[in-house]
Parts: sequence; C-alpha cells; structure tokens
Amino acid sequence: AQSIQETRAPNSLELSYTYRDIGLVLKEQGMLEESLRSLLKAYNIQDALVPTTLKFADTSSQVGLVYKEIGGKQYLARALEMFRRAALIQESHVPETRIMARTYRNIGLVLKEQHASGSGSTTTT
Repeated sequence: AQSIQETRAPNSLELSYTYRDIGLVLKEQGMLEESLRSLLKAYNIQDALVPTTLKFADTSSQVGLVYKEIGGKQYLARALEMFRRAALIQESHVPETRIMARTYRNIGLVLKEQHASGSGSTTTT
C-alpha cells in the first residue's frame, strides 16, 4: 500500500496515515530510529496539509513519545516541542479532557527528565 500511495498520491493525507501506522508498529517493535523516520514523514505531510487538526496533534504526540523514549538532551528538547505543539492544538479543540491531561503529563515527564539530567531549563511557555 505504501509504495502505491507514494507513486499515486505523494504527500497525501492517506500516505501520512500509512507512515504514521508504520511508525507506531515500528515503535512497538522497539525500532525507535525507524519509527521516528516514518512518524516524521507523517508529521511533515500533516503539518503542510492539516496543521490544526486533532489527528495532527496526535501525530505530534506520537513523535514526542518516540523522542522521549530515545532520550538524551537533544531528543528530550524535541519531545517537549512536539508535546507543546500538540497541546496548543488540543486546547482549541478538546480543552479539559483526558487527551489534554495525557499531553500535559507527557510535558511534565519530559521536564522532569530534563531537570534530573540537568539537560534543560524547566521553564514553560
């Protein structure tokens, strides 16, 4: 399906969902770098086509989770950026929901990891 979509509908939402699904499977298999590559392809397509939707917010969160799992100063900063972007979108669509609570929890966990490792400031924007 992926190769057909890449040929017939490059940079389509359908292709972004395929990349996202592949990225999630790779994450479950512990293949984090490969997962990140696939999720970022989905992220970039969705950012260009639907940057204010809940689907894009979810993709942003999934990218953030992979960055967080990889860890390290650079990846934690990127995870925080992804979770904050997701939060901005979610706040306009589904404020005060479990989805928002999960995103805020992820932001808190990244800030805690950054503080524990001394790899970043704990200020929020």
